[in-house]
Amino acid sequence: MIVRLFLCCVLAFPLLSSAGEENKVPESIPIDVDYVDTHRIKNYLLRVIKRNTESSYPCPRFQMIQPLEERIVHSVDVCSLNVVGYPAPFDIFNDLAYVGFDEFKFSETDITFRADISIRRAPRSFYAICSIKVGGHQLIKGECVPQLK
Repeated sequence: MIVRLFLCCVLAFPLLSSAGEENKVPESIPIDVDYVDTHRIKNYLLRVIKRNTESSYPCPRFQMIQPLEERIVHSVDVCSLNVVGYPAPFDIFNDLAYVGFDEFKFSETDITFRADISIRRAPRSFYAICSIKVGGHQLIKGECVPQLK
């Protein structure tokens, strides 16, 4: 627990990139960030950064970090959700009245999380379990599987 807290404190604060240093681990936390978690998986640190759902950019960010070089190897922002059973991905900004993210879980092969989804044009809301696959030196956005509320 102490090691995890230490890793979160030391590695979670650098979140924004400086101009000209896009792949360097940045040194500050934006004010609208309300959740950060970091786990070591193989030779990398995997980090999730979740902003407040009321912020202008509520998309959660997933990063693969090479810790010895303090370099972000790959980064994925989840601004659309490909939900199984729906014909097209939901754009967070245009298709949803509300979306919230929680229950982030790390494993050797993926990061899973729960999305609380309310569709803008239909009186429908549901949970979906979504995943980000860890593949080699990159993160790959997966599908979301609907769940009952």
